[in-house]
Amino acid sequence: MEIKKILSNTSHWTINKELSKKYGLHATLLLQHLIDLRFSFFKKGTPFYQQQSRLSKDLDMSEYQIRQATKVLIEADFISVKRVGIPPKYEYSINDVNLYRFFNLTFIDEKIEPLKVKNLNHKHKELTEHKELTNTNMDEKKSKIFFKIVEAYPTSKIGNRNHALQKFTKLEMEECKLAATNLKRYLNAVGQYTHVLNNYIDQKCFTEKWLTDKETFNKNKNNKPDTKTLNENYANF
Repeated sequence: MEIKKILSNTSHWTINKELSKKYGLHATLLLQHLIDLRFSFFKKGTPFYQQQSRLSKDLDMSEYQIRQATKVLIEADFISVKRVGIPPKYEYSINDVNLYRFFNLTFIDEKIEPLKVKNLNHKHKELTEHKELTNTNMDEKKSKIFFKIVEAYPTSKIGNRNHALQKFTKLEMEECKLAATNLKRYLNAVGQYTHVLNNYIDQKCFTEKWLTDKETFNKNKNNKPDTKTLNENYANF
């Protein structure tokens, strides 16, 4: 039997090269293990508890290395951790949206496989159906609003949703809400000259000032005399 098959027949870890290059082997190994735990033993979308001593034993890393790796993952916003009780247990939550964003993908699918991310090209489903997006993480709230906008936006003008989502999550929450609230008004104001979604977000076309200026321009344009049509008196000259 080939050595590769021998290794794959026993317990082993799969390390993602892109993650390990950027965040190091220890952080990537810990993230892989946490995703494995959630996928195999815990209800999706809910925090779960682990002790550092147990993680240290399972991963053959010192508790110091576990703490350092945890710090890296928190700073990357891939996980959040709360210390609970005595002796201390740690409540872990995995931020799927940011993890998918690292791979330039949009978080849609309800089934999470440990670091085996698939490129989902099919039309997205209503995000409120997915339990992973019902917690209080701010990015997840913004993502829900974003895909509400995508549903109402002209299909031919959506463009690259991943790039648009990255820009959208950088907005303040009030701006995100305004972008959804004022979308219909914006579409009425621009008519057939709709911006691509990226520009709608980047140029903040949903703000009161932008919309007022556009509506005023449209009004003045409609009230402008038609100089191309000959006056009746000159036409009969």
